[in-house]
Amino acid sequence: MLKLVIFDHDGLMVNSEIVVFSALNDLFKRHNHNFGWDYFVKHIGMSVSESLEIFYKDFPLAITFDEFYSLRNEIVAKHIEKDLQLMPGLLPLLKTIKNLGIDMAVSTSGKREYIESSLNRFDIADFFTTVVCIEDVTRGKPYPDLVLKCLKNVNVAAKHAVMLEDSPHGIDAANRAGVFSIAVPTKSMDLNKFADAKLILPDLETLNNLFMFLKK
Repeated sequence: MLKLVIFDHDGLMVNSEIVVFSALNDLFKRHNHNFGWDYFVKHIGMSVSESLEIFYKDFPLAITFDEFYSLRNEIVAKHIEKDLQLMPGLLPLLKTIKNLGIDMAVSTSGKREYIESSLNRFDIADFFTTVVCIEDVTRGKPYPDLVLKCLKNVNVAAKHAVMLEDSPHGIDAANRAGVFSIAVPTKSMDLNKFADAKLILPDLETLNNLFMFLKK
């Protein structure tokens, strides 16, 4: 029996990944680097600090890492304020799951201040029984810690939960936690990278149709 649906945040609930890519692309262009989408998507699902350490190593800049980190945050914040949107189909899906009486949670490598700001901005925070962010665990995805924390907070066994993810790192985390993994991949990502997902769907509208079927 399904008791809990766990949501990733970035790229699944909101279009933040394309927004962040646009911001980083602008930043690296200023320093004469070609920061491509194919490179960026390989690091989706990592924590901000982990991914930025890799970016800083792969694209040398004439500034310190701390300066790069601050500049990234400044540029990303401006892009998010202007361009962040809910992913198509998210709100109907949340309402459908709520009407089924199933708990929902957020499991994200994002920082709490940003995640709570996003949930409140779109008035969807009340849908979730618990929100687990990177500060709540020692290890981020692909380790299972974030997912296991969600299960613990809601007191649900892994066999009664599913997790919705848009990245291979997130699918790995769900599988390691023993949770049924559903991939809704970021557009243009190689579907072969989701071979370990228990189910792959093209979008949230399709997933909502499946849950609507459960209501009948």
